[in-house]
Amino acid sequence: MKNDDNNASTSEGHRRRARTKPGDQARVDACQPIWEAMWEGQTCFSACRELGGRNGVPAWSTLKEWISTDPAIAANYARAREAWADYHFDAMLEIADTPQIGETVVTKANGTVEVRRGDMVERARLQIDARKWIIARAAPKKYGNRIEQTIQGGDQPIKTVSEMIDFATIRERVEKHCGGNSSGMSDGTKSGVRES
Repeated sequence: MKNDDNNASTSEGHRRRARTKPGDQARVDACQPIWEAMWEGQTCFSACRELGGRNGVPAWSTLKEWISTDPAIAANYARAREAWADYHFDAMLEIADTPQIGETVVTKANGTVEVRRGDMVERARLQIDARKWIIARAAPKKYGNRIEQTIQGGDQPIKTVSEMIDFATIRERVEKHCGGNSSGMSDGTKSGVRES
């Protein structure tokens, strides 16, 4: 009898899935809790793991299939993913501004152990760097490291691509170009930064 109950619930699940087709409002409505979780900073995968299978919310594998076959679901996913990136962009400032107090254990050469208590700067840096890397891929047009411009006019459009780089990369390039000695600039600057 138990085996028949499992077969009945499985066949009911197949019938339910078969009833929704690309473009059906039922699919759009079933995905809404996932989008709302993403707007609050939760990943799509974790939202599906937490909510999937309840109240018609699709599991991760079903959602990925729907995204690839249903333009309405794909558009909603793209909007939720950009909102997710915005959430984590804003969270980076909060991480940087909020001290995270913790302990660091240092074993010295003579074998003594020193425990230092203070702000966990390395942890905050890791959290920020991970978010920067992820949101640059989740929303590359908005947060990516490349800026692409196309100017229309005339016979052929002109396309320019710029790469945004951080100060450390600029310094490395200057030092490489100057043969490892960037401190000998004639205007009193060191690596392009004037000390005040």
